[in-house]
Amino acid sequence: MVLAIDDSRAALLTTVAVLEDAGFAVASVWSAEEGLAEVRRLRPDVIVLDVTMLWRGAVSHGGIKVLEAIRDDPALRSTPVIIYSGSERSWHRAACEALGITTWIAKGSDPQVLIQSVWWAIEGRRR
Repeated sequence: MVLAIDDSRAALLTTVAVLEDAGFAVASVWSAEEGLAEVRRLRPDVIVLDVTMLWRGAVSHGGIKVLEAIRDDPALRSTPVIIYSGSERSWHRAACEALGITTWIAKGSDPQVLIQSVWWAIEGRRR
């Protein structure tokens, strides 16, 4: 199962539709805090995560906070995380890569890139 986390409802609905059309089971949430709670509850096979989201009510990089919490939790740290973001800030990408993301995909990329990345992440986890 894939968990998609994004505070842009339009982007989230598109992400969910693309992944469901490709045959994946998808759960989704619209905030960083809810996303982290769902990661802990659902233990998804892969997470598709935006970077620029509110965190505790402040405009921030909530996706990085979620990623940090995942990597700090021994039960979750091996979960593949695909960053799917419109952020062009190089420090966002560097911070995510330092935390061990599976890949970074720019929003607006060919949907097949996202589909293939999710498939590879799930297959890699099964091995």
